Amino acid sequence: MSRKWNNPATDINLWWMCLVISVVFTTTFAFCPPDCECGKGSDLPVLIQPFFYPKRHILCNFTDVNFDLTKNLNLVIQTINDSALLDIQVLCHGDSSINWTDTTFLKHAFALRMLNCVIANNDPIRFPLETPLRLLLFKQMRSEDIDQIIFRGLTSLNLFSIVNSDVNKVPALPFAPRLYSVVLTDNEIDNLECDWLGKRHCLSCVIDLSGNEIQSLPRCPTSNSTTSNGLTLMLSRNNITDIGNIGDRHIGNLDLSRNEITELSSFTYQHLIVLNISYNKLQIIKQIYFDGMYLTTLDLSFNQIQTIETSSFSNLHNLKLLLLNGNRLLQFEEVLTPFAVAYAEINLKENRLRYPPLDQSGFQGSPKLKISASNNPFFCDCNMKEFQNISKTPGGVMFVDKDKMRCGQPERLNGQLLLDVDLSDSCPVIESCPPHCECDYQTSSAITTIDCSQQNLSTLQKNMPNGQLSLNLSGNSIEVLEEREYFRRLVLLDLRSNQIHRITRTGLTLLSDVKSLLLQENYISQLPRTIVDVPFKYDTTIYLSDNPLRCTCDLLWFPEWLKKSNSSVSDKANLTCILHSPVQYVIDVTGEQLNCDVRSLPAYLSYVISFSVIILVVIIVVVIVAKYRLTVKVLLYTRLNIQVFGPGPLPGSVENVQKDYDVCISYSEDALKWTKETLLHRLEKIESPPYRVLVPDRDFLAGESILDNVAMAVEKSSSALFVFTQAFANSEMGLFHFHQAYAHMLKEKNIRIIIIMKDKLNTEELSDDLRAYFKTHTYIDINDRLFWDKLLYVLPKPQPIDIKNQTEPVDLTDKANFV
Repeated sequence: MSRKWNNPATDINLWWMCLVISVVFTTTFAFCPPDCECGKGSDLPVLIQPFFYPKRHILCNFTDVNFDLTKNLNLVIQTINDSALLDIQVLCHGDSSINWTDTTFLKHAFALRMLNCVIANNDPIRFPLETPLRLLLFKQMRSEDIDQIIFRGLTSLNLFSIVNSDVNKVPALPFAPRLYSVVLTDNEIDNLECDWLGKRHCLSCVIDLSGNEIQSLPRCPTSNSTTSNGLTLMLSRNNITDIGNIGDRHIGNLDLSRNEITELSSFTYQHLIVLNISYNKLQIIKQIYFDGMYLTTLDLSFNQIQTIETSSFSNLHNLKLLLLNGNRLLQFEEVLTPFAVAYAEINLKENRLRYPPLDQSGFQGSPKLKISASNNPFFCDCNMKEFQNISKTPGGVMFVDKDKMRCGQPERLNGQLLLDVDLSDSCPVIESCPPHCECDYQTSSAITTIDCSQQNLSTLQKNMPNGQLSLNLSGNSIEVLEEREYFRRLVLLDLRSNQIHRITRTGLTLLSDVKSLLLQENYISQLPRTIVDVPFKYDTTIYLSDNPLRCTCDLLWFPEWLKKSNSSVSDKANLTCILHSPVQYVIDVTGEQLNCDVRSLPAYLSYVISFSVIILVVIIVVVIVAKYRLTVKVLLYTRLNIQVFGPGPLPGSVENVQKDYDVCISYSEDALKWTKETLLHRLEKIESPPYRVLVPDRDFLAGESILDNVAMAVEKSSSALFVFTQAFANSEMGLFHFHQAYAHMLKEKNIRIIIIMKDKLNTEELSDDLRAYFKTHTYIDINDRLFWDKLLYVLPKPQPIDIKNQTEPVDLTDKANFV
């Protein structure tokens, strides 16, 4: 349809406008700096380029030169139309540098890209207060050069980028209302500050700090500002281990992928919509991690997650996408309802799942749930029937990649599609199946068949699946048929072609419920006679042919049992044994053929064996008591209160003499703490009845001389206990007390001397009489395992305490030893 000219005056004005714009847009450069290329247009994305303005590009490419950026670009803007905007690109190579002292030319630039340039001047570089810059990019720049630039006037800026440089801190940026991306990737930034995070850089933008050296996020106070709502913060490829808590900065999208995060214990970002923590080192997801959040996307892929606590995701009502692929999950039973969204998708690929997540109790009333679960080593056993049924049911849980989900076990089904496995008549049993065996549950008979044949086994397996079993162990190298717990559940045991030469009595007894026992082609020379007493079922069949049974007198019971009707040996007519040539059938063997006198068998043999065993046991006990007689005496006395052997009362009947104290203790100051807290506490507080102990610091009479007190202690005590240390052995008063007690013992014979060796003594420093005493007398080592038993053994029995005259114990720590 043709356009009507309703208003000629207006159309004439439009004609003139288009003419002026075409003239302006065809303006060319009157000056282009050396080593630069100048031309029309720009290679930047259309969204970056300004509209309704002519665009010119300047590409300066230098190698080993010094370029005066300020002078040359100021000349350029003097020769172009004021309405034209420049796309400036400066590429430096080798030892090139630039002089940049003035930024006036930025008033006519919508893009500035600078690569690998060294700024020669050291003065601050101040941006104009107003500039049409939309793109500002610095790449492979020095940190000191970036630090001298003062960024301002960036009200039109869309993209700010400093990449692949050695910048170690985030530059200060003014508020830019049109800014949608701040890219600071692959630098050396190692710290984020709360002030920078709290500043208003943009209305809603992406801040990309990936590929730096940040190790932790700062713990900042919560911000009440809403100006940063929708902020995207990308911190991928750093070294973050502690995500801290940067306060609620209204971050909508947070990327923490490819860091070193191991836990999220302090993760409290309430306004997050998208969270990416992939490629970290998380091992467990706890219930508290995402509580109260409004996430729609949660990426936990490619961590090391093994455990997810119950209800860890149940409060994420807005969740649309949950990525858990590339972890180590063995199962996934998380409940994800109720949803506030129309659909939800879960990615569980590349885990270690044994079964697809099928618990639909948590999905009732939910939207259609889409699950991806391929590349998992699924167990294709009886439990897989449920998955096959659900996959054929419309609605509910939908496995979007069910046509790619394959078996991992058993080995014979490895790689087969789950939907193609036939589980109608039988299904594999995996988890309790023995190694190197194939187990299948037969649906019709409810019997699990286990095939372990031809596996070079030398012993019977110890564990088997539950329920009734049919076990095939033929063609192995098993030598002994011994008892196993699962024998009572066997309906068939096939042990043909093994190397069995012995059958234990209990092993045979446990096989009473077996219906078929196949023992052909083994090395069995004789059977245990207990087979006669095994209550086999009426339909039990045992096969024993092709075994080298020996025709001896010990075998005479066997043909008699075979002839009875209750014999379970089905091939008894074919059993042979080795006698002479030709081969003898077992069922026909008689005692006359073997020259056996049954009546002459030693009936008293069992009595001889029993008596011999008793004699052997007595000899062993006597040897042990003789070798460890002291230990035996001590333990009998202290543990059972039986005093069979010594020491007994000394001459003078120490135990029969009523003395004031059971024991007096002498020690040096270096043994004070042990004596008070351990020895004295045990004797007076723990033992029952308690010992009456005389302690010098507590019980010596005030005003009396030490010599008189020592004589009193020896006279009134039934025993004297000395705690020997090197300091005690070198003490004159300590040795005086010891000599007094020793002399009293020799004279009166009514006191017992007990020595506790607390420290190892230097015998060269001991006196001659003390050295002679230790050579002829024993002592108790404090490090002896039976220290307390030996001490209580040699101490006199404690006498009843007269409560009225009992002396109150005092604290010993504030007194020195009388020595």
